[in-house]
Amino acid sequence: MKYHIWLRETAKLPCDKACRLITELGSAEAVYNAQISTLSKIVRLTQRDKDGLVLRRLDEAEKIINTCNNKGVKILTFSDKNYPDRLRETYSPPLVLYIRGNLPDVDRLPLFAIVGSRRPTLDSKAFAEGMAESLTQAGAMVVSGLAEGIDTCAAEGALKAGSTIAVLGTAIDNPYPKYNSGLYREIIQTGAVISEYPPGVRTYPSCFIERNRIIAALSIGVLVIQAGKKSGSLATARFCEEYGRYVFVSPGLPTKEEWQGSNELLRSGAFYTVSAQDILSQYESIYNFNKIEPSAPADTQTVCVPAGLSPEEARIYSALEEEKRADELSAICKIPAERVSSLLTMMELMGLVEQSGAQIFRRK
Repeated sequence: MKYHIWLRETAKLPCDKACRLITELGSAEAVYNAQISTLSKIVRLTQRDKDGLVLRRLDEAEKIINTCNNKGVKILTFSDKNYPDRLRETYSPPLVLYIRGNLPDVDRLPLFAIVGSRRPTLDSKAFAEGMAESLTQAGAMVVSGLAEGIDTCAAEGALKAGSTIAVLGTAIDNPYPKYNSGLYREIIQTGAVISEYPPGVRTYPSCFIERNRIIAALSIGVLVIQAGKKSGSLATARFCEEYGRYVFVSPGLPTKEEWQGSNELLRSGAFYTVSAQDILSQYESIYNFNKIEPSAPADTQTVCVPAGLSPEEARIYSALEEEKRADELSAICKIPAERVSSLLTMMELMGLVEQSGAQIFRRK
């Protein structure tokens, strides 16, 4: 363990080179004891790499291990047998992972990443939360970056139905943004928070892009919600494509800048996604998912939902125990307003609902 930490924190060798050396020589300790000339024959080392590798001191690594023990932080290295294969098989797997909570056997689980805007609309927030909750109900697990906006909504939605995984772009003991400290603590009660940065270490903006490669690698697919042209979530989508994962995208208005990145992904072949079933259906030959029950509105009697309705249509029909505005239905059912309008039009044509006023609907 200490030799892995030495490679990363003292020698500061890039993960791809460090993992290659460990694989070739058999252990991180063997890398520590090897001559620079031997290492240079295995990977191409820059002068900066060589300058780091000659620093044969372990005090920093030992200090990090002691700090982790005191803070209840688990350490998982590239050489550990329970290190996720999904990470190990990528081009640049994290050399060391620091973990709060309990990381499940991710190689056996259908993990889906949910990422997107840090300044989402109310509809996008509701959609992210609802999708995360539905995917978790189905037996999948949601992974996100615990960032502001969509990531936060995804974590909150997943926790309503079970547990979740958050991957930090900051030190393991420093959730960002700070106001998510409570959510951080809630996640580690049933799931896990992970980072490749040890307690107390200073991180930089580039660390968030590095974080995105871990989110993508752990997942079997990623859902992108409201990504602008320069959104960091596009990096996660690119990593997913490189790793052979599916990319799912909720559509947005083509005239809105905050959806330009999302719509470009759709033009490039990403899956058009408006419900959890749109995602789950792509994996039903591999995983046995639980049936997602439509969310019943609170404090209402059970209603008889007509057969043949989609889960979203059933939620809307159930919510119409009395007449409601379209925007109210969007908030209650956690479906984007544009999608609610489209579904209501279809349900009018089916003779299930009718308008009693401007954008006010009731069961027929």
